[in-house]
Amino acid sequence: MMNRKTILSFGAAVALLANAGLAAAQPPNPGTGTSFGRVMNVGSGPATVVVQYVDGNGNVAASRNVSSLAQYGATTISPSAGDVTPALPGGWTGSVVASSDQPLVGLTYINWTGGGGGNGFCQGATGLCGDDKHSADYNATTAPSDNLFFPSVARRPEEAGKVYVQNTNPPGGASATAYYYFYDRNGVAFGGNPVIRTIPAGAQVTLDMFDLTANPELNNPYFTNAPGTGWLGSVYVTSTQPIACVAIHTWFYGSCAYTGKPRSSASTNVLF
Repeated sequence: MMNRKTILSFGAAVALLANAGLAAAQPPNPGTGTSFGRVMNVGSGPATVVVQYVDGNGNVAASRNVSSLAQYGATTISPSAGDVTPALPGGWTGSVVASSDQPLVGLTYINWTGGGGGNGFCQGATGLCGDDKHSADYNATTAPSDNLFFPSVARRPEEAGKVYVQNTNPPGGASATAYYYFYDRNGVAFGGNPVIRTIPAGAQVTLDMFDLTANPELNNPYFTNAPGTGWLGSVYVTSTQPIACVAIHTWFYGSCAYTGKPRSSASTNVLF
Protein backbone atom coordinates (compact mmCIF):
# COMPACT_ATOMS: atom_id res chain seq x y z
CA MET A 1 0.00 0.00 0.00
CA MET A 2 1.34 3.43 -0.89
CA ASN A 3 2.17 6.10 1.65
CA ARG A 4 0.35 9.20 0.54
CA LYS A 5 2.56 12.28 0.17
CA THR A 6 0.92 15.52 -0.83
CA ILE A 7 2.59 17.62 -3.51
CA LEU A 8 0.95 20.94 -4.27
CA SER A 9 0.87 22.44 -7.75
CA PHE A 10 -1.71 25.05 -8.67
CA GLY A 11 -2.42 25.31 -12.33
CA ALA A 12 -1.19 24.42 -15.76
CA ALA A 13 -0.84 27.32 -18.20
CA VAL A 14 -3.34 29.36 -16.27
CA ALA A 15 -3.62 33.12 -15.80
CA LEU A 16 -3.66 33.09 -12.02
CA LEU A 17 -4.48 36.77 -11.52
CA ALA A 18 -7.89 37.43 -13.01
CA ASN A 19 -9.04 41.01 -13.52
CA ALA A 20 -12.67 40.39 -12.62
CA GLY A 21 -14.26 42.57 -10.01
CA LEU A 22 -11.43 45.05 -9.62
CA ALA A 23 -11.88 48.39 -7.99
CA ALA A 24 -9.97 51.48 -9.20
CA ALA A 25 -6.55 49.95 -8.62
CA GLN A 26 -5.29 47.23 -10.95
CA PRO A 27 -3.11 44.50 -9.41
CA PRO A 28 0.26 43.60 -10.89
CA ASN A 29 -0.28 41.35 -13.91
CA PRO A 30 2.01 38.29 -13.90
CA GLY A 31 0.65 36.91 -17.17
CA THR A 32 0.36 33.15 -17.60
CA GLY A 33 1.72 30.80 -14.96
CA THR A 34 2.70 27.18 -15.54
CA SER A 35 3.56 25.10 -12.48
CA PHE A 36 5.97 22.19 -12.24
CA GLY A 37 6.63 19.82 -9.35
CA ARG A 38 9.90 18.15 -8.44
CA VAL A 39 9.91 15.08 -6.19
CA MET A 40 12.85 13.23 -4.65
CA ASN A 41 12.81 9.69 -3.33
CA VAL A 42 14.45 9.71 0.12
CA GLY A 43 13.46 6.12 0.96
CA SER A 44 15.40 2.88 1.28
CA GLY A 45 14.86 1.67 -2.28
CA PRO A 46 13.30 2.46 -5.67
CA ALA A 47 9.92 4.19 -5.49
CA THR A 48 6.72 3.74 -7.45
CA VAL A 49 5.04 7.13 -7.72
CA VAL A 50 1.47 7.87 -8.81
CA VAL A 51 0.70 11.51 -9.68
CA GLN A 52 -2.90 12.74 -9.89
CA TYR A 53 -4.08 16.12 -11.20
CA VAL A 54 -7.30 17.02 -9.38
CA ASP A 55 -9.73 19.70 -10.59
CA GLY A 56 -11.77 22.11 -8.49
CA ASN A 57 -14.61 19.60 -8.13
CA GLY A 58 -12.35 16.91 -6.70
CA ASN A 59 -12.23 14.86 -9.92
CA VAL A 60 -8.99 13.33 -11.21
CA ALA A 61 -8.41 15.09 -14.54
CA ALA A 62 -5.10 13.45 -15.50
CA SER A 63 -2.43 11.19 -14.06
CA ARG A 64 1.12 9.96 -14.48
CA ASN A 65 2.90 6.86 -13.19
CA VAL A 66 6.62 6.67 -12.40
CA SER A 67 7.37 2.96 -12.18
CA SER A 68 10.85 3.13 -10.63
CA LEU A 69 12.33 6.31 -9.18
CA ALA A 70 15.80 5.47 -7.87
CA GLN A 71 16.74 6.00 -4.24
CA TYR A 72 17.77 9.69 -3.91
CA GLY A 73 16.65 10.18 -7.49
CA ALA A 74 14.33 13.03 -8.51
CA THR A 75 11.85 13.63 -11.30
CA THR A 76 9.90 16.59 -12.62
CA ILE A 77 6.09 16.58 -12.50
CA SER A 78 5.04 18.53 -15.56
CA PRO A 79 1.55 19.36 -16.82
CA SER A 80 2.80 19.39 -20.40
CA ALA A 81 1.29 17.25 -23.14
CA GLY A 82 2.98 13.85 -23.24
CA ASP A 83 3.80 13.89 -19.52
CA VAL A 84 0.26 13.31 -18.23
CA THR A 85 -2.70 11.32 -19.57
CA PRO A 86 -4.97 12.69 -20.85
CA ALA A 87 -3.40 16.01 -21.84
CA LEU A 88 -4.60 18.95 -19.75
CA PRO A 89 -6.24 21.81 -21.65
CA GLY A 90 -4.80 25.31 -21.64
CA GLY A 91 -6.20 27.32 -18.75
CA TRP A 92 -6.62 24.27 -16.49
CA THR A 93 -6.13 24.90 -12.78
CA GLY A 94 -6.20 22.50 -9.87
CA SER A 95 -4.02 20.60 -7.43
CA VAL A 96 -1.59 17.71 -7.59
CA VAL A 97 -1.24 14.72 -5.28
CA ALA A 98 1.77 12.39 -5.52
CA SER A 99 1.59 9.02 -3.73
CA SER A 100 4.44 6.56 -3.30
CA ASP A 101 5.55 3.39 -1.55
CA GLN A 102 8.67 5.31 -0.42
CA PRO A 103 8.87 8.66 1.42
CA LEU A 104 9.13 11.71 -0.83
CA VAL A 105 10.10 15.35 -0.52
CA GLY A 106 9.27 17.92 -3.16
CA LEU A 107 8.77 21.46 -4.30
CA THR A 108 6.69 23.38 -6.81
CA TYR A 109 7.84 26.23 -9.03
CA ILE A 110 5.65 28.44 -11.20
CA ASN A 111 7.02 30.14 -14.31
CA TRP A 112 5.18 33.31 -15.40
CA THR A 113 5.36 34.69 -18.92
CA GLY A 114 3.55 37.29 -20.99
CA GLY A 115 2.32 39.66 -18.28
CA GLY A 116 1.62 43.22 -19.36
CA GLY A 117 1.51 42.44 -23.07
CA GLY A 118 4.54 40.17 -23.16
CA ASN A 119 6.91 42.09 -20.92
CA GLY A 120 6.66 40.02 -17.75
CA PHE A 121 5.35 41.74 -14.64
CA CYS A 122 3.92 45.20 -15.24
CA GLN A 123 2.39 47.82 -12.99
CA GLY A 124 -0.64 49.45 -14.58
CA ALA A 125 -0.35 52.73 -12.66
CA THR A 126 3.22 53.44 -13.79
CA GLY A 127 3.68 51.32 -16.89
CA LEU A 128 6.84 49.83 -15.35
CA CYS A 129 7.57 46.28 -16.44
CA GLY A 130 9.96 43.55 -15.44
CA ASP A 131 11.57 41.11 -17.84
CA ASP A 132 9.73 38.33 -19.63
CA LYS A 133 9.96 35.56 -17.04
CA HIS A 134 9.66 35.15 -13.28
CA SER A 135 9.25 32.24 -10.93
CA ALA A 136 7.58 31.58 -7.58
CA ASP A 137 8.71 28.52 -5.61
CA TYR A 138 7.41 26.74 -2.51
CA ASN A 139 7.98 23.45 -0.70
CA ALA A 140 5.52 20.63 -1.16
CA THR A 141 3.46 19.69 1.89
CA THR A 142 3.91 16.25 3.44
CA ALA A 143 2.18 16.93 6.78
CA PRO A 144 -1.29 18.48 6.30
CA SER A 145 -2.98 20.21 9.24
CA ASP A 146 -6.42 21.46 10.24
CA ASN A 147 -5.01 24.93 11.03
CA LEU A 148 -2.55 27.04 9.02
CA PHE A 149 -1.20 30.58 9.38
CA PHE A 150 -0.13 33.07 6.69
CA PRO A 151 1.88 35.96 8.17
CA SER A 152 1.82 38.08 5.03
CA VAL A 153 -1.10 38.57 2.60
CA ALA A 154 -1.75 41.78 0.65
CA ARG A 155 -4.27 43.73 -1.37
CA ARG A 156 -2.37 46.82 -2.54
CA PRO A 157 -2.00 48.55 -5.93
CA GLU A 158 1.60 47.35 -6.22
CA GLU A 159 1.16 43.97 -4.53
CA ALA A 160 -1.46 41.27 -5.08
CA GLY A 161 -2.05 38.25 -2.86
CA LYS A 162 -3.73 34.90 -3.33
CA VAL A 163 -4.32 32.11 -0.82
CA TYR A 164 -4.72 28.54 -2.10
CA VAL A 165 -6.20 25.87 0.19
CA GLN A 166 -6.23 22.17 -0.74
CA ASN A 167 -8.31 19.47 0.93
CA THR A 168 -5.73 16.70 1.23
CA ASN A 169 -8.23 13.87 1.55
CA PRO A 170 -8.02 11.48 -1.43
CA PRO A 171 -10.49 12.22 -4.26
CA GLY A 172 -13.83 10.74 -3.30
CA GLY A 173 -13.26 11.33 0.42
CA ALA A 174 -14.82 13.83 2.80
CA SER A 175 -15.26 17.47 1.80
CA ALA A 176 -13.67 20.14 3.96
CA THR A 177 -15.20 23.33 5.33
CA ALA A 178 -12.47 25.96 5.57
CA TYR A 179 -12.76 29.09 7.72
CA TYR A 180 -10.60 32.13 6.84
CA TYR A 181 -9.85 34.75 9.52
CA PHE A 182 -8.28 38.04 8.38
CA TYR A 183 -6.25 40.45 10.53
CA ASP A 184 -4.45 43.65 9.59
CA ARG A 185 -0.89 44.49 10.65
CA ASN A 186 -2.18 45.87 13.96
CA GLY A 187 -4.11 42.69 14.74
CA VAL A 188 -7.49 44.28 13.99
CA ALA A 189 -9.89 41.56 12.82
CA PHE A 190 -12.07 41.79 9.73
CA GLY A 191 -15.68 42.25 10.84
CA GLY A 192 -16.82 39.59 8.37
CA ASN A 193 -14.67 36.80 9.86
CA PRO A 194 -14.81 33.97 9.12
CA VAL A 195 -15.03 33.74 5.33
CA ILE A 196 -16.18 30.17 4.62
CA ARG A 197 -15.45 27.88 1.68
CA THR A 198 -16.34 24.24 0.97
CA ILE A 199 -13.57 22.19 -0.69
CA PRO A 200 -14.16 18.76 -2.26
CA ALA A 201 -11.68 16.01 -1.39
CA GLY A 202 -8.41 16.41 -3.29
CA ALA A 203 -9.42 19.79 -4.70
CA GLN A 204 -8.23 23.32 -3.94
CA VAL A 205 -9.93 26.70 -3.81
CA THR A 206 -8.35 30.05 -4.57
CA LEU A 207 -9.02 33.17 -2.56
CA ASP A 208 -7.84 36.06 -4.76
CA MET A 209 -7.68 39.29 -2.77
CA PHE A 210 -8.47 41.31 -5.92
CA ASP A 211 -11.26 39.13 -7.33
CA LEU A 212 -14.31 40.65 -5.66
CA THR A 213 -16.69 38.80 -7.97
CA ALA A 214 -15.58 35.34 -6.84
CA ASN A 215 -15.01 36.59 -3.29
CA PRO A 216 -17.77 39.13 -2.57
CA GLU A 217 -17.04 39.02 1.17
CA LEU A 218 -13.83 40.95 0.45
CA ASN A 219 -15.73 43.82 -1.18
CA ASN A 220 -15.56 45.70 2.11
CA PRO A 221 -13.86 48.99 3.09
CA TYR A 222 -11.68 47.00 5.51
CA PHE A 223 -9.85 45.77 2.38
CA THR A 224 -10.80 48.17 -0.42
CA ASN A 225 -10.30 51.42 1.53
CA ALA A 226 -7.50 50.36 3.85
CA PRO A 227 -5.36 53.31 5.01
CA GLY A 228 -1.93 54.06 3.62
CA THR A 229 -0.83 52.01 0.64
CA GLY A 230 -3.58 49.39 0.95
CA TRP A 231 -4.38 46.32 3.01
CA LEU A 232 -1.45 44.29 4.32
CA GLY A 233 -2.14 41.67 6.95
CA SER A 234 -2.30 38.00 7.83
CA VAL A 235 -4.71 35.10 7.42
CA TYR A 236 -5.49 32.17 9.72
CA VAL A 237 -7.29 29.16 8.15
CA THR A 238 -8.96 26.36 10.08
CA SER A 239 -10.68 23.37 8.53
CA THR A 240 -12.86 20.40 9.34
CA GLN A 241 -10.46 18.19 7.32
CA PRO A 242 -6.66 18.19 6.85
CA ILE A 243 -5.53 20.92 4.46
CA ALA A 244 -2.40 22.23 2.78
CA CYS A 245 -2.08 25.90 1.89
CA VAL A 246 0.10 28.21 -0.20
CA ALA A 247 0.15 32.00 -0.50
CA ILE A 248 1.47 33.71 -3.64
CA HIS A 249 2.42 37.39 -3.87
CA THR A 250 3.00 39.21 -7.15
CA TRP A 251 4.52 42.62 -7.76
CA PHE A 252 5.21 44.34 -11.07
CA TYR A 253 8.83 43.14 -10.81
CA GLY A 254 8.53 39.61 -9.43
CA SER A 255 6.74 37.09 -7.24
CA CYS A 256 7.14 34.90 -4.18
CA ALA A 257 5.30 32.00 -2.60
CA TYR A 258 5.29 30.22 0.75
CA THR A 259 3.39 27.43 2.50
CA GLY A 260 1.15 28.07 5.51
CA LYS A 261 2.42 26.91 8.91
CA PRO A 262 0.38 25.16 11.62
CA ARG A 263 0.22 26.43 15.19
CA SER A 264 2.31 23.41 16.27
CA SER A 265 5.29 24.83 14.31
CA ALA A 266 5.21 28.15 16.17
CA SER A 267 8.06 28.80 18.59
CA THR A 268 9.34 31.42 21.01
CA ASN A 269 12.51 31.42 18.90
CA VAL A 270 12.19 32.09 15.17
CA LEU A 271 15.30 32.07 12.99
CA PHE A 272 15.63 33.92 9.66
